[in-house]
Amino acid sequence: MKILISGEGGQGVQLISQIIADAAFSQNFNVSYIPHYGVEMRMGISFGFVQIQKETINYPKFITEILVVMTLRELEISLSYIDKNTHIINALQLSQYLEKNNLTSRSLNMLVLGILNH
Repeated sequence: MKILISGEGGQGVQLISQIIADAAFSQNFNVSYIPHYGVEMRMGISFGFVQIQKETINYPKFITEILVVMTLRELEISLSYIDKNTHIINALQLSQYLEKNNLTSRSLNMLVLGILNH
């Protein structure tokens, strides 16, 4: 499985990526987790590249099978890592769910993690 989580610093992109990688590793999968973010930790573009497989991971760059888009700002860059078979999770649409259930926007990363876990 090849997952790219994209967002801005402060949204938990790296935390979500690390949790997924750690969970897969604990289940004896080979895992590659490559964080990518700019010099600014808050509000800078942030990507988490996670690759999980039984076989040895030879090259960590990939066309993603699952793309999670947390903000529009990095969408253009993210699109260079997809193809017609990529499943896109648009976290921007989840804001209505958060409002309806009286959850703050800070809950978005845990909601995304739950969706990825499903």
